[in-house]
Amino acid sequence: MLENEQRGHFNQTTFFITFNLFELSKALIRLLDRYIFFELLPPFLTSLTGLCFIIFTKEMLRLVDLVVSRGISLAALGSIVLHLLP
Repeated sequence: MLENEQRGHFNQTTFFITFNLFELSKALIRLLDRYIFFELLPPFLTSLTGLCFIIFTKEMLRLVDLVVSRGISLAALGSIVLHLLP
């Protein structure tokens, strides 16, 4: 009888230790995910800004021509610019 009680106590202790390790591993994974996200965010934003700048300067002459020669509105120009960006 004593052996069964000890076994039950051991299993309950093992369960709590395993549960605590599981919660700890979830917290560490969340921390690692946040670290990776903030490490990748600056290069991503820099690349996105550079790409938008290249696309916008490439189309700048055409956009200026549309405004000057055809007299399109600022709303239409804004719509064109938004469709050009990635």
